[in-house]
Amino acid sequence: MKVLEAGAIAFVTLLVTFQIRQLFAGSLGAPYTRLTETSVQTAAWLAIGYGLYVRRNLGDRKVLDIAAMVLRGIGLLHLVFVQVLFQNPLWWHVDVGALPVFNTLALAYLLPAVFAALYAWSASARGDRITFYVSAVAALALTVLWLSLEVRHAFHGRFLDSDIVTNAEQYTYSAVWLLFGAALFAAGLKLGNRPLRIAALAIFALTVAKAFLFDMSNMTGLFRALSFLGLGAALLGVGYLYQRFVLKPEEDEDGGGGEPPMEASPPAESPPVP
Repeated sequence: MKVLEAGAIAFVTLLVTFQIRQLFAGSLGAPYTRLTETSVQTAAWLAIGYGLYVRRNLGDRKVLDIAAMVLRGIGLLHLVFVQVLFQNPLWWHVDVGALPVFNTLALAYLLPAVFAALYAWSASARGDRITFYVSAVAALALTVLWLSLEVRHAFHGRFLDSDIVTNAEQYTYSAVWLLFGAALFAAGLKLGNRPLRIAALAIFALTVAKAFLFDMSNMTGLFRALSFLGLGAALLGVGYLYQRFVLKPEEDEDGGGGEPPMEASPPAESPPVP
């Protein structure tokens, strides 16, 4: 039974993979030159793996768990080494499309980020801590990468492999990251979700590091001032909100954070009358 299940999953995965190859390249032996094709392949493997991971009415079957883990791992490796490192539009001369958001960048980076978020959500419900942490980090990193590439697309159009970075573009990266971090922080406060708040703090830390490592030396004039003023205002606001909505309830539960009130000592008994 287990051999049949494993064989069925393998043949379905190969069928989907070969169909995508035939659709985009016309031949199974053609070279991989299109970011769209590799993105669809990654999405297909992640989708099949996720379907096995959250299976319904199939019981607790070890083969399905192993298959889901293997497909998740293949999809992640393919995503990192092909889409992020090898065929990244920052250094790979590829046409990502003219439309904002609805372009190849969304297929290559935003869609895998959505799958990673779904994996993290399902893993949290199942108590699978390793899958949760890996998927949550992947979702956060891919979303930041997609947002950054969309900013690049807004300034450079279809092709992103240019060496030119203007002050306005440099400032926009910081602004978009701050907005994304603020959205995560607000969602974390609204839902009472600690991982979302931690993710927001990680985005703020990334923005601070960028400001001191790159903006200070590369930006000039008004944009440098706006970058540091906006960053300072955002951090002050986050500090206030964190103190107001996160730390204050914990202090209230402890009686305001002070020492517990002293109990009144019982009255001393009067000595017996001789």
